[in-house]
Amino acid sequence: MLVAVRKLFSWNFQLVEDGTVVGDMEASLWRETADVDLDDGRYSFYRDQVVGGDYLMDHKGQTIARATKPKWWRSNLDVELFKRSVKLRKQSIFMRRFAVFEQGKRVGTITSGAFTGRAKIDLPPDWTLADRVFLFWLCSLMWRRQPDWMIQIN
Repeated sequence: MLVAVRKLFSWNFQLVEDGTVVGDMEASLWRETADVDLDDGRYSFYRDQVVGGDYLMDHKGQTIARATKPKWWRSNLDVELFKRSVKLRKQSIFMRRFAVFEQGKRVGTITSGAFTGRAKIDLPPDWTLADRVFLFWLCSLMWRRQPDWMIQIN
């Protein structure tokens, strides 16, 4: 299982899989952007417009994933990854938990403890690491927007 470990006083994460560090994510404090370093190079995650717009993942100058919010007031996202289409759905307004659906079937979850600084990215291991990290980044953006009083310990 992939785990994202939050670095102290930031929204930056170290990515660990099976006890091995597999990457780092450096997120902007001011904008919805992040740079992710993985074994196969650097990925850029960003929103294509300052207000509204899609969320994109670029690698080596090409856009390889896109996420769209069907309704601006909800945290749900429709995501086109390299080889699959998935839906990212928030499970509760009081918990930091998203479910990932592919072809109507739940295939995984992304969960963060409110005070642990860790997130569990429980997605199929045959999915690319970049795809799993992109889905996690999208969840982390939604969690950053959520007021602290709405968070329940998982």
